[in-house]
Amino acid sequence: MKISDESSPSNDPQKLRKTIFYVIHAEILGKEAYYLIGQLLHAALAQGDESARRSIESYRFLLRFCRDVGG
Repeated sequence: MKISDESSPSNDPQKLRKTIFYVIHAEILGKEAYYLIGQLLHAALAQGDESARRSIESYRFLLRFCRDVGG
């Protein structure tokens, strides 16, 4: 998975937010969403994309918080 492609959501913060929203909306507290966010984070770290890493980590934190609060 390459984060820095032209078509990649990480090049457009709005696209990144929408992509992650759609991923977690279907299974808001599901393991699949958490796994996918982890994969995106891993790719951002591997490429040294600090901006994408921060964005993805904030969504991962939000998902974890929702899972904790929501049960």
